[in-house]
Amino acid sequence: MTANLLPPILCNSGLLSRVISRKQPFLEAYLTITTVYQPVISTAIYIELQHWLLL
Repeated sequence: MTANLLPPILCNSGLLSRVISRKQPFLEAYLTITTVYQPVISTAIYIELQHWLLL
């Protein structure tokens, strides 16, 4: 059984912070893109997000 994997798209911290804050038009663009691509983040972005979410 094989899965239909979406191609990855690298998301940066600027985009993700605006999406988490639900700011338009970033949220709309993110929701549109995720139907075609699989969002991924780097280790550095993961660490930044952890720090940002724990503040």
